[in-house]
Amino acid sequence: MIIKDLPSDHIYAYALSKTLIKVSSPATVGLYSSCQNRINMILRYIEVHMEQEAERREQSYQGRSKPRSVKASITGLLALICRLLFYRPVWTEENQRRQNVRFIYVRFSAWHFAGSDLLWAGLVMRLCLALQESLELGLYRVAQHDEEDEVRKKVIENTSSEWRSKKFCCFPLWSLVLAVLLAALTVLVFLVRIRR
Repeated sequence: MIIKDLPSDHIYAYALSKTLIKVSSPATVGLYSSCQNRINMILRYIEVHMEQEAERREQSYQGRSKPRSVKASITGLLALICRLLFYRPVWTEENQRRQNVRFIYVRFSAWHFAGSDLLWAGLVMRLCLALQESLELGLYRVAQHDEEDEVRKKVIENTSSEWRSKKFCCFPLWSLVLAVLLAALTVLVFLVRIRR
C-alpha cells in the first residue's frame, strides 16, 4: 500500500481501525466534522478495515474447529437455527480460547440531545437497539435464553463436543421431530393413495 496515493481520510480510518483493534472493548470514538458525508466515509473505511482484521484473525486460528464465518450466509443461518432448536452449547476449554471476533458498530449522534440531561439514556437506548438488531442474538434469546441459567456460573466441561443434544423423554429432540415428520408424511401418502 503506497501511502502517498491514499486520501488522508483513508489513512486516518486505517490508523483508527488499527488502534480500535488493539484497545480492549468496549471502546467509544467520537468523530467531529462539519461535513456529515466525510464522517460517514471514514466510518465505512473503519468498518472495512476492522472486518478484514476479523477475517484474518479467524483464518489464522489453529484450533480443532474453525470459528464461523464473518460473512452471513443462508446455510450458516439454517445451521444456527437447527443447532439452537435441537442442541444446547457446551462450555469447553477450546471454545473459551477461540478467537471468534465480531465488531458491533453503533452510530450515535449526541447533537440530538444537546442541552439535555438525557444524553446517557439516549446512548444506552441506541446500544441496546444495536445489540437487538443482531439476528444471531435474537435467535439465541428465542431458542436458548434462560434467566435462571444466566445467573448460574458457567461450568467448563472437558468434552470433545461443543454441542449437546436437547432431550425429551430420554430421546434426542431432533429424533422425535424427525419421527413426527415421517409419521405425518406416511399418513399423507396413505391418504393420497386412498383418494385415488
